Amino acid sequence: MPASYIDDITDDMIQERLNQMQGANVEWVCPVWPVCEDFDLAAYSKAMNLQVADVRLALGHDIMGDSPSHEIDMAISIAAEPDCLPDNACVNVFYRD
Repeated sequence: MPASYIDDITDDMIQERLNQMQGANVEWVCPVWPVCEDFDLAAYSKAMNLQVADVRLALGHDIMGDSPSHEIDMAISIAAEPDCLPDNACVNVFYRD
């Protein structure tokens, strides 16, 4: 099931939010992996290289936000997940607002 606002989200909205990104890191729920810095670097690198198509693909996940902009943020976080990211972690993206 795709994002609940998928029909309202335009590529321009996604690109605008991507342009506002300043960085990303991985947030952990205990226990923290001993290689957490490696995941931070991978998340940052992946986030800073995202394209609209990557976020559009992530919008295919079951996302339920309060607005299209919230769902875009969630999709960016999902799209920025490094390969093999453990279940006890998620990507936190920082924006310039």
